[in-house]
Amino acid sequence: MNPLFIAHLAADFLLQPKWLAKLKEQRQAGVVIHSLVHAVLTAACLATLRPDALTFAFLLGAAHGVIDSVKIRYQNHHGTFGRSFLLDQTVHFLVLIAASKFILAKLTPLPLAFWNTQPGIIILLIFSFFSFGVGVWNLAHAQRFEERRPLNRAFQFMMLSLIFVAYLSAAKVLAF
Repeated sequence: MNPLFIAHLAADFLLQPKWLAKLKEQRQAGVVIHSLVHAVLTAACLATLRPDALTFAFLLGAAHGVIDSVKIRYQNHHGTFGRSFLLDQTVHFLVLIAASKFILAKLTPLPLAFWNTQPGIIILLIFSFFSFGVGVWNLAHAQRFEERRPLNRAFQFMMLSLIFVAYLSAAKVLAF
């Protein structure tokens, strides 16, 4: 399993409570806190694979903060959460693919990753389950919606489901 995708899912959903999602929209301090959570979690997930993981983790955390800042500005200007959320996650996804190729491809020989072991897969499933739950909760309660109709909510749930499938698939396909 690719630890960059695992860290992203957990940091972007599981470890982003309602108060932090709201703080991100109101002040840059929220984006900084959220980016630091990403950096620390990424460093923890990479620590067993790369001794220099801290540098990569903080670069990815900074990139995450820039992407989120752009998304928040766009969202505040245009008032559309759905499109900005989907574009935001797509850009994060592409950055993680590029980072995986750069960071993880340099590991030779490839060690048996913790995430490929049974405890690692169990932790991934727990992270994914609770991250998805928090993501649904934040979509339904913390974020601003244009409408609250059932069809709109179903679309948002489907969008979040597709994002999770993409991240989990990439974590497996881009395994090392």
